[in-house]
Amino acid sequence: MDQVFHANRSNLLKVYNKSEKDIESDVNTILATIRQQAHFPTFKEETLRRKIETYLIYTKFHYERTKKQLDLCYAYRHVYPEFFDNWDVCSPEFENNLDECRCLPLPYLTTDLYRITLAELTDKFVDKHFEPIVHMKIGIMSLEMRFQHDHNVSDILLFNCSKVNMGLIKKFTPSLIKKISDVVIKGYSFRLAGAHLLYPPSSISILLNIFKLLIKPKLYERIHLHSDLESLHKVVPKELLPKNYGGDLPDSQILADRWYEMLRNNRANLIEESKMRTDESKRIDKLNDDEFFGSMHGSFKKLEFD
Repeated sequence: MDQVFHANRSNLLKVYNKSEKDIESDVNTILATIRQQAHFPTFKEETLRRKIETYLIYTKFHYERTKKQLDLCYAYRHVYPEFFDNWDVCSPEFENNLDECRCLPLPYLTTDLYRITLAELTDKFVDKHFEPIVHMKIGIMSLEMRFQHDHNVSDILLFNCSKVNMGLIKKFTPSLIKKISDVVIKGYSFRLAGAHLLYPPSSISILLNIFKLLIKPKLYERIHLHSDLESLHKVVPKELLPKNYGGDLPDSQILADRWYEMLRNNRANLIEESKMRTDESKRIDKLNDDEFFGSMHGSFKKLEFD
C-alpha cells in the first residue's frame, strides 16, 4: 500500500485538532444514527467506520452534512445506475479503456495534505472509442479505495490535455457533466483545492463554460490553465510529480500500473460495494429532486453540442 500512496494521519488530525479518541467518538455518533435508518444499506462495520471517518474529514466534521452526503452517495446509485453497474475491473470493458486513459492518485501528499490525482490520455487514445461512463466508474472506484486507505484534507486534479480534441469534448455533454458533478461533489463530498489543466487546447473553453454554470464560483476560480511545465511547477512541486512531468517520481505509466494492480487485487470488494444502495421503499422522509439534483434540475436535459 505504501508503494501506491503515502498518507499522514497524525498530521491530518492536528489540522482539525482531533485526537484518535475524538475520531472514534465522532464516528460512533454518526454510526448510531445510520443504524436507525432502515433504508441505509448494511455494511461490514470496519468498512463503514472508515467511510464515515473520511466523510467527516471532507465535511470538516459537520455531522449533518456527513449524514446527508453518505445518504446521497447510496441514493444516487438508483438515480445514476450507469456509474455503478458492473464494477468488475478485470472485465474487458475496463481493461480496454485502461489502455487509453490513465487516472491515478499520486503517491505523496502536498505540505497542505492535499492528494494529487493525475489524468492523462495515452498514445492509444482514439476519441471515437473513448467511453466517458467507463472512465467515470474507474474514478469512483478509485475514490472508494482511497476512502479505505488514504488520509488527506483535499484534492488537486491535474489533467494533461495535450491529446484532447473536439471528438472527446463532444462526448462530455452538459447533462453528463451535471451527473458527474452530482455524484462526485454531492455524493462523495469531494473537496477540490485546485484543478490544473496542462497544455489545454482552445476548445477546452467549451467545457469550462459548462462547468461555470454547474459549480460554485469559488470552485470555478480554482481551475488553472498551464501552457507548459514551468508554469505547473510554480504551483505543484516537482518532487510530487512523475518523471515525464519533470518530476522526481517514476514515470506515470509505472505509477498507473501499481494503482490499477491495487484495484484488481480489490476486485471482489469493489463489486460488493457497487451493489450497495439505499432501499427507498423503507425511507421515511423522502428525498426531493432539489436534494438530488439541485435547483437547476432539468436545465441541461436539452442542451447538447451541435
